[in-house]
Amino acid sequence: MNATVNAETFSSGNSYIVDGFNDNIVFIENGANVTGTGGGNIAILHPVTLYNYGSINGQIDARYNLSVYNSGTIHDGITTVNGGNVTQIINSPEQITNISVVGGNYTVRIEGCENLDFNSIKDMNVGTFVITDSSVVINDFSQWQNWGKDVVLEGRTILIINDVDTDISGNVINNISSGQNYLTVQIRNGDDLYSAQLEQSGSGLVLNVARTTDYNLVFNNGNPSYSVLEKIRNKHPNDKLIKALDAAENIEQIYNIKNNSYRFNHGILLRPVKLINSFALFDGIEEHKDVVLGITPFYIGSDSVNNFGGRVYIGDNYDNLYLNLGFSFNSFSYEDNLNDFSGLSYGLDIRAKQKINNFWLFETAGFTIANFNADYVSDDNELKDNPSSFSGYGKFDAGYDFELDSDLTLSPFIGVSYTQDKVISVSEKDLNLHGGTDIKYNFITDGIKYEYSLSGALMTGGDFYSEIKIGFWSVVDKVGVSFDAAVFKDNFDYNYKLSVNAKMEF
Repeated sequence: MNATVNAETFSSGNSYIVDGFNDNIVFIENGANVTGTGGGNIAILHPVTLYNYGSINGQIDARYNLSVYNSGTIHDGITTVNGGNVTQIINSPEQITNISVVGGNYTVRIEGCENLDFNSIKDMNVGTFVITDSSVVINDFSQWQNWGKDVVLEGRTILIINDVDTDISGNVINNISSGQNYLTVQIRNGDDLYSAQLEQSGSGLVLNVARTTDYNLVFNNGNPSYSVLEKIRNKHPNDKLIKALDAAENIEQIYNIKNNSYRFNHGILLRPVKLINSFALFDGIEEHKDVVLGITPFYIGSDSVNNFGGRVYIGDNYDNLYLNLGFSFNSFSYEDNLNDFSGLSYGLDIRAKQKINNFWLFETAGFTIANFNADYVSDDNELKDNPSSFSGYGKFDAGYDFELDSDLTLSPFIGVSYTQDKVISVSEKDLNLHGGTDIKYNFITDGIKYEYSLSGALMTGGDFYSEIKIGFWSVVDKVGVSFDAAVFKDNFDYNYKLSVNAKMEF
């Protein structure tokens, strides 16, 4: 730093021996060494402003007012036993140095510092802090409360509290002896979800912390998706999504909650539809000599899904080609800790099986249209109610029948399946390889054919499917019924299907 009028400069790279400082302003540059005569004291015999960037050896005897800007080292500290006063001025983090002052009369002034870490000053051996036009960041507010210092505010001062979980609300702010009107408090780690209000109580300030639920105010970046939340709140104040958001402690949790709601993550709407289609993909085809007409009512359930549906079908064969055309309908609901919606779906599918001796091919293709009873769905910053979805699916299997005896058949198979689902702006595609086996056992007694089968398949995505079936067929009357129980494990849950298949041949 350049010398000015009435200033004394000790230059970098030099060493000096002095009895005291002679001018009112003293600069000790970085790399300069100043030592008291004989290693003794350095006297301050008049008011001095000291800018120290170097090294001072020997105790400074402050007999008058000494103002210190210290970024260097004062090895032996300062004494005020002869009547002096020491004021250390901090306007940058580099000037936060703990000076040893013997005799008291030691004040630290913090001026113009932004986001000053409280931990960097809390252990300074100082009686009084004067803070002006500065902000101080406090991780644990209880450390401020237990600080035990005299704090004077002389200008705009902001206390920024990082740990909102600290039990701070409703407490009087300690240590501030004057200048309370200059104080503002901000809560930081709540991601603006929390706001602080100060209330005068007697001679102190009470800090109250409130959790805001006005998400338009929190997300003041003009994101219209948060206006959706206020509309939902106005219509459904006890909505699961609103209650979960209001219980969130930070922004990250809010983003996570939104992503698990069908109103923002539209793929959740597809979950019950995809589950219904997955069971349809692994339904088999029956081999009949004549035209067969049947109906299959069924129930599909899991922790989140409830579905009642049915399939009406007609089948026929041409030599070793078996065809089956079906129309399905479903009434489903989906409910978890955030979502609650329902819907109806309608679908058409065709199944074909070709047999060449014991080798066989099996194909399935179909589509489903679903209409959802779901309100306030956000799409491109617009609100939609009761959207619709379209799904298409197909599967190809190749297998071989090993006839273990006249009544028992083992049929391993491999295959590939493809699904595509679309709702609003979300389109999901999935391609899976799978492999499995069927075990069938049947016999005829008194004109009744008894059929038992067990099937299982494992998919490359880690999903698996298994089914057990018990059936009865009147050979003479050409009518029959079977009872099926199946399980399908996907990425979200174990899902179950119970069905009854009633059929007649003519």
